[in-house]
Amino acid sequence: RIGIKDGSNAGSQEFTTAAGMLYIGNIIFRLMHNVLFTFLTPRHRVVLAYALMVVAQVTLGLAYFVWDSKTLAWVYGSYTLAGIAIGSFESNLMSSITPLGHGTKSWAVIGVPIGFNAVSVGFFALFALSPGNVALQGSAYFFIAACNLAGIFFFLLCIPAVEFEASNDNVRKFAEDLKVFREWVPNIWQHAVAMMFNMFAVSLFTTVALSIYDKDEVPIYPGADVTIGKNVFQAVYNLCSFGGDFSARKVAYWGKPRSPFLFLVLSAVGVGLVLSKTALIAPIGMFCVMFCNGSVYAQSTRHVDNEVDDRFNLIALSVWLFFGDIGSSIGAQIVPIVRELVGSVH
Repeated sequence: RIGIKDGSNAGSQEFTTAAGMLYIGNIIFRLMHNVLFTFLTPRHRVVLAYALMVVAQVTLGLAYFVWDSKTLAWVYGSYTLAGIAIGSFESNLMSSITPLGHGTKSWAVIGVPIGFNAVSVGFFALFALSPGNVALQGSAYFFIAACNLAGIFFFLLCIPAVEFEASNDNVRKFAEDLKVFREWVPNIWQHAVAMMFNMFAVSLFTTVALSIYDKDEVPIYPGADVTIGKNVFQAVYNLCSFGGDFSARKVAYWGKPRSPFLFLVLSAVGVGLVLSKTALIAPIGMFCVMFCNGSVYAQSTRHVDNEVDDRFNLIALSVWLFFGDIGSSIGAQIVPIVRELVGSVH
């Protein structure tokens, strides 16, 4: 919509930087929600996060599909707001529903892949059916905004508020918890480190595939005459992403707890398949990357509930996600480098 071509040009690099504000806002507010939003309870921070995401999506939809703006300023602002929303949302939501038990938590963690892939798979499929439909492209932002607005009412009306030790965490409690870090950090450090490496792979390979397989017709393997449409490939790629993430999050609550580092081996295999520039196996690679992601995520939330004292529940989840954001931020920033090194399919 802005007129920037993908590649190594200055406009493309600036757009990557602007979109990267998502990760900057995210990583800052994984912990700073305890400080800047201290006047709100964790439950109310969830509502604020929803509202910020609504504003971010509506702004993008209006700026680029209604007003036809050509400035990147809206990208910088909206992606920053979206990052603040995500950074404030996850830990506060997971902490708020902790008293409701593993049954609730196991369903809550699959909301991430369902929500993400309903958009990425659903809209890529629609884009494939109607290429170049500007109204359809713009509707994605307003649809997501409407879903988040509905989420506010669903959360307040349908998810019971149950008080427990972390229900009223504020900046004073945050400072006190940091002082006694030896009481909770040893219980989460392995999961935090694993989350960092996991999110590095997730953020890099959910994005860089858009550049590697950036041809209107993608060959199923290097040099093949048989091809698949770009939007169809992306829909299949994202569908495999969903399958890996979704299945792993349910399996994690069925089996016995395992070391989070075990799943990183699967992620490494997936990375190799995606970088092979072979459309036939790249979706399988993304399945492996996202199965690791779902496993690490669900295993870690389960571990925090079981092994960390409830009074440290919110800060433990916040720090764990903060380490994940370190990985995702690095992954997002090196997308242009990997894109240049690997190149696109021929």
